[in-house]
Amino acid sequence: MNLGTGTGTTAVLADQLLAESGLTYTTLRLPWPNDRPEVNYTLTHRHDQFVGVSGSRRSIADPSLGTNDSLGIDDPTTEGAARPVY
Repeated sequence: MNLGTGTGTTAVLADQLLAESGLTYTTLRLPWPNDRPEVNYTLTHRHDQFVGVSGSRRSIADPSLGTNDSLGIDDPTTEGAARPVY
């Protein structure tokens, strides 16, 4: 893989490189963390639109979830917010 071509975003190139490596991996695309006590999130995958802008620290916990995938974890109630929600 030629990473110097400028034909994709860094995240896309990283996903391609990992997929070609044969390694078991999980890419986490995390929002701005907040200290809310609830566990409330939407999972998105490699080609899904990232929904929210913030998510609770308690919502990020399962190490076996998303093996060989790229996950976006966010609080869906923050969708469309102009800035992170604390």
